[in-house]
Amino acid sequence: MTPETPVVPGRQVGATGPGGTEAGFDMRLVIGILALVAGAVALGIGTALAPALTALIAAAGVVVIGLLIAGTRVSRVFLVLLAVMLVGYAFLGRGFAYLGIAPLYLGELALPVALLALLRGRQPGRFGPIHLLLLAFVAWGALQTIPYLAIHGIDALRDGVTWGYAAYALVVSLILSSDHLRMGTAIYRRLIPIFLVWVPVAAVASQVVALPATPGSDVPILVFKGGDVGVHLAGIAAFVFLGLYAQGRGWRAAEPVLWALWLVAVGVAGVLNRGGLVAASTAAAAVLYVRAAGRALTMVFVALVLIVPLILIDPRIEIGLQREISVGQMLDNLTSLVSEGDDPGLEGTERFRVRWWTTIVDYTIGGPYFWTGKGYGVNLADDDGFQVTEDGSLRAPHNGHIEILARSGVPGVLLWMALNAAYGFSLLRAAARARSRGAMTWVRLLGFAFIYWLAALVNASFDPYLQGPQGGIWFWTMVGVGLASIRMSDRQESIDEA
Repeated sequence: MTPETPVVPGRQVGATGPGGTEAGFDMRLVIGILALVAGAVALGIGTALAPALTALIAAAGVVVIGLLIAGTRVSRVFLVLLAVMLVGYAFLGRGFAYLGIAPLYLGELALPVALLALLRGRQPGRFGPIHLLLLAFVAWGALQTIPYLAIHGIDALRDGVTWGYAAYALVVSLILSSDHLRMGTAIYRRLIPIFLVWVPVAAVASQVVALPATPGSDVPILVFKGGDVGVHLAGIAAFVFLGLYAQGRGWRAAEPVLWALWLVAVGVAGVLNRGGLVAASTAAAAVLYVRAAGRALTMVFVALVLIVPLILIDPRIEIGLQREISVGQMLDNLTSLVSEGDDPGLEGTERFRVRWWTTIVDYTIGGPYFWTGKGYGVNLADDDGFQVTEDGSLRAPHNGHIEILARSGVPGVLLWMALNAAYGFSLLRAAARARSRGAMTWVRLLGFAFIYWLAALVNASFDPYLQGPQGGIWFWTMVGVGLASIRMSDRQESIDEA
C-alpha cells in the first residue's frame, strides 16, 4: 500500500504544480489577506466620512499590532504611557484630557493598550473578592449603558466612563510589581516640589492669560480646577507626612519649604473651590497609619508663620472671577460648609444642588427608577428639569455618588458603596498586618493610597470628578495601586528602597 501523505495543518494537499511541487495554500495566509482587504475597504469608507478619526483609528491599530509583537513588554509600555497621562492630567487638567480626536481621546485610546498588557504581560496578581465587586459594578453599569447606545449614541459612552475607567484599576492591580511601584514612587517624589510651585502659577495663568486651545478642540491647554488639585494636594501631604518623601535618595527639598508651598497651594485651591479645600484636608487621616509628631509640629509651625501675617495684611488678588484670592473668601468657603454664609452665590449653588439631589432620591429610592435608574446617556439636567445653561452643557449633578444613583439605580449605588467600603477596609487591615511585622514602608504606601482614595471620594461629592479622565483615571489607577500594594505587602515583597 502507498503510505498516506502527511497532512500539514492549514494546507490543502493532493494537487501538484510544475515539476511535481505541491500547489497548496495556507489558510492563515488567506485569512490575513482577506482581513487586509476588509481593513482597506473600511479605511477607504472611513476616510471619506471622517478622515481625521479614521487616521487616528488606523494609527491606533498599528500601535496595537506593534504591542502584540512586543509580547510581555507591553506591560512596561502601558505603565509608561499611564505615567505620562497621570502627570499630564495633574498639571494641565481637562486641557490635557482633550488630546486626541473626538470621540477618542487619550484616556480611551490607552484602554486597548491596558487590556493588551493584561492579556500578554506578566501577571503577578490574582483575582480577589474586591476584583469581583469591581467587575460586578462594571457589569451593572454596562447593563445600564448598552440599551441606550442606540438612543443617545456617543453620550451614553461618555457618561459610561464612570464605570468604564475601572478597567485601569483592574489592569494596574494585576500587573504592577514592586519594581514598578518603587520606580513610580521615585518619580512622584521628584515631581512634588514642581507641582507645588506650579499650582498658584496655573491658577492665575488659567484665568488671566489667553492660553492656546488643545489641538482639535476649543478647550484651553490648561484648565485649573480647585477640586482636582485638592485631591493631589491631599496625596502630597500624606506622602510627606508619612515619611515617604524623606526616605528617598538624591536631592530633596527641605520639608518646611514643602509645607510652606503646600499651604499656599491649598489656599489657592480652597479659595476657588470648596471641594478642593475639603479634599486637601483629608490628608489629616494619615495619622491612622503613622503618628509622626515631629512632622505634624513642623507643618503647624509653618502654617502659623504664614497664616498670621496673611490675616493681618489680608491681601486681595483679583483673577477675573467672581471670587478673589483672599483670606475673607477662604473663610466664606469654610463657613459655607457648616452654616449659612454671606456669599449669596455659594448659598444659591448649595440650595440648587440639594433640590436636585432630593429629586433624584425621590425617583430612585422612592420612585419608578429604583432598579435601573435613568441609564447612561440621558441628559439628567434636562430630564430632571434642572438645566441652567443655554447650550445644555450641564448634564448631571455635581456629585458623582448621586449621579451613579440616578443612572444605575439603587443596585448600582449599593455596588458602588460596597466596593469602596471593602477597598478602604482592606487597606486598613493590610496596614495593620504590615505594622505587626514591622514593615513600615508598606504601612506608609498603603496609607498614601488610602488618602488619595478618600480625597477623591470627598471631591466627588462636590464635583463630577469621576466622570472625566483627569479625575476618573487618577482615581481608578490609585485604586489599582492600592490593591497591588495589599497583595505585595501580604506576600512580604521587598520595597524598602522605594
